[in-house]
Amino acid sequence: MTLAALVLLSLEQGNAVVSTMKTVSFKLPAEIDRALNDLVRRRKSNRSAVIREAVETLAKSEQRTVTALAGGLVGSLLGPGDLSTNPDYMDGFGE
Repeated sequence: MTLAALVLLSLEQGNAVVSTMKTVSFKLPAEIDRALNDLVRRRKSNRSAVIREAVETLAKSEQRTVTALAGGLVGSLLGPGDLSTNPDYMDGFGE
């Protein structure tokens, strides 16, 4: 569960919560603002919650793996694809 979800759950249960959230201000084109308002109405939520969820989802999708960070280096070297396929490479391994 995200921090935002925990804070909202706590508020719904009537618990006092000290907000650790930062206030952010930004501009939206009219078309995106209308889409945001439509989402808020359909989800019966508020603008802040919808924006938080969208940013969190985008951030998670942008997480990079080691393979992604290595990019073009993966598979660029000559040699066997898997060293364990040649028993000579395994001599002395685990001793």
